[in-house]
Amino acid sequence: MVNAKASTTGQITVVSNGTTFYTVIQCQLGDLYQTYLGDADAPTNIAPDFEASGVTKPMLVFLAYSSEVGSGNGLASIENANMHWFIGTTEILFDSQGVSKNTFGGDTGHFTKTTQQIGDAESGYIKVQALQVNKNLVKVNGCNSFLIRGEADVSVVNSSVKLSSAYQVSITLGTENTKMVTIVAGDTNYFTIRTKNGTCKLRAQVDNKSAAGLGYTFKWYIEESGAWTLQTETSDVFTILESQVNSSALVKVEVYKNDDLYGQDVQTVNDASDPYNIHANPCDENGFPTVEQFTRGDGKTIYYKPILWYNDNGVRNTVKNQKFKMWIYDNAGVSLQKFETPAETFEVTSEMIVGHGGATYIIQTSD
Repeated sequence: MVNAKASTTGQITVVSNGTTFYTVIQCQLGDLYQTYLGDADAPTNIAPDFEASGVTKPMLVFLAYSSEVGSGNGLASIENANMHWFIGTTEILFDSQGVSKNTFGGDTGHFTKTTQQIGDAESGYIKVQALQVNKNLVKVNGCNSFLIRGEADVSVVNSSVKLSSAYQVSITLGTENTKMVTIVAGDTNYFTIRTKNGTCKLRAQVDNKSAAGLGYTFKWYIEESGAWTLQTETSDVFTILESQVNSSALVKVEVYKNDDLYGQDVQTVNDASDPYNIHANPCDENGFPTVEQFTRGDGKTIYYKPILWYNDNGVRNTVKNQKFKMWIYDNAGVSLQKFETPAETFEVTSEMIVGHGGATYIIQTSD
């Protein structure tokens, strides 16, 4: 798209032969979160309960898109031995069956290292590296939110490049069911459009169950320049087109019961076929790359210094003298902060975010 918009996750890595990679971790359940009651030593009323009978286990997939000539922004092939997963800085170790051996909160076996087949008949199917959640995650980091990070070694021509991306797991003290509506993947594309004129589906769940045929009504929106634009779809499944996504897009659903708002959620959709890409470039006060994570009371500031890249037949070009706008939303799509004056740097403070348990942002070019 000419005017590239992005809500970036992961990072862009460029190897010596000019090949550009865009990496992202996605979960088929949308947000990966849990709430609990009680104290950190003995949490109760954990929801959603990943250990309950018949529950859908969260699956994180590591996607690395290549802009190499002729690849059509295809997914890079990553061997199982070259994929590594981390909780913070601690590498997750696996037994011969792929089950994690690390002890977190006095227990083991929280994860399974595996692969998933993603795609559709139009874009084709491919196996990608994945991490399945087997158990509740509340005690993994002492009842605090944490990052799951993936690192992969990918061979390109005669060189090797290390790709990485991170995914936040939100752990909050609250009632048993604080999030009543969730956007989950409605197909096997994991919120990602891979081909020109491609699509992907999003599905609204209510109370962690299918909402179809239960008397709910739905309103779907796409974020455009700081405002939510209502779409025509009124069912629990929304199909988003490649033409509606400029690099990345934020999608929101509102679910109503008897004309009353029951709940809402937001989700990022990525377009890997778009030649434009915005790297959010989060930095610390010294200009060095930093993790997009706050801790209550840390007083931290993240300085976003976006970079617009254009992939021309596999060669990365930096678009110079580009200014941007930025909007920040809570996890239900409520506006937290607007940076609508075109700028090259945005300062996001801990105070803006921590009281909301996390946030989603979108950065777009100013023209």
